[in-house]
Order: sequence, then structure tokens, then C-alpha cells
Amino acid sequence: MKIIAKILTDNIFIYIYIDMEIINANGRNMNMLNKLLGERKAIVFFVAPWCGHCKQLEPTIDSLMGRFKNYKSPGLIARVEEKEIPKVSCDNEIRGYPTIRVLSHGKKLKDYEGPRDENSIANMLVKFFNEKATLKTQVDKEKEKKVKKKAKKKTKKKRKKKRIETKRKKKRKQQKKKRKQQKKNKTKTKLSKQKGGGKKYKKCLK
Repeated sequence: MKIIAKILTDNIFIYIYIDMEIINANGRNMNMLNKLLGERKAIVFFVAPWCGHCKQLEPTIDSLMGRFKNYKSPGLIARVEEKEIPKVSCDNEIRGYPTIRVLSHGKKLKDYEGPRDENSIANMLVKFFNEKATLKTQVDKEKEKKVKKKAKKKTKKKRKKKRIETKRKKKRKQQKKKRKQQKKNKTKTKLSKQKGGGKKYKKCLK
């Protein structure tokens, strides 16, 4: 267990860290769960094995527990099955399954009633446990995607511009070379004519 705190002992700062606690409730860890429920903010997933909606939510719960395992916040995320509910020391009156309950020191604050996709629940968890903390949610992914797309478009545009500029330079170079050659040919023709005219003049003199 780790705690986020800074303690001054004999003029020495000692840093202790508390991570998020992740618990799948059973007979062996119930005492620990109840202790943490009384001390911390908690999100508890109350599920039942016969419930179809619970079965659909299970992969999402597993994924969220994995994502928040090393989350730096003194909170608790727990999954409690129907048979274990009577042993849980918190507001545990459940009217339907699945119930995603938001608790603070064992007291119910509310039941989450928003969308049950992973990113929506993850956003709720982040806001509840630590507003300053961040997770890469779907919104973040979309923003990142847009930035990458924009950068790619900009690079593509830049490359296209460079290719056009290269073609223009090449064309200008060819045109310059052509004009130079034409000028050279013109000069040769002129000299040739002048030379021919001189011979003709000499012929006439004879």
C-alpha cells in the first residue's frame, strides 16, 4: 500500500505514496474491504451472476480495474457479487443490477446512471477521485487523432509545395539553358552570315 503524503521528521522530508486499492470482494478480503470503505472514497460495482447486463459490463470492469491499478489516489474500486452484499459495511441497499455506487467513508453519495462504456465510466472515476489527474479517454484519443491528422496534412502540403518548387526551379533552369542555347545559336548564325557576306564582297571585288 502506498500513500501520497509528505512528512517532516527530524528536519527530513519522507515521501509516502498511496495507490488506488482494487478489490474483488470475497470472504478472505472482506475485513480489508470494510476497513477501506470506512476510510476512503469508493466506487463499488454491485453485480449478480444471473444478470445479463452485469455479464456485459464485466469486461469493462476488468479493464477499468487494470487501468486504475497504479492510479495515484487514495481511493477504492471494488466489485461485490450479490451473495457478498450483506457482509459489506456501507450503504448496500440495492434495487437493481448492475449498480455502480459512489461512496465516501461508507456513505452513499449517488448511484452512477451515466453511459456504461469504459471511457464514460473512466471519466467519472477521474473526476471523483482526483480532478487534476488525467487518463487517456476517448476524447483525448480523438484530440490526439485530430492533431496527428493536422500535422500529417501540413507535412503533406509542405512536401507538395516543395515538389512544385523543385519542378519550377528545374523548369526555370531548362528555360535558362534553352535561352542560352538559342542565344548561342543566334550568335553563330550571325557570325556565319557575316563571314559569308565578306566572301561575297571579296568575290565582287575581283
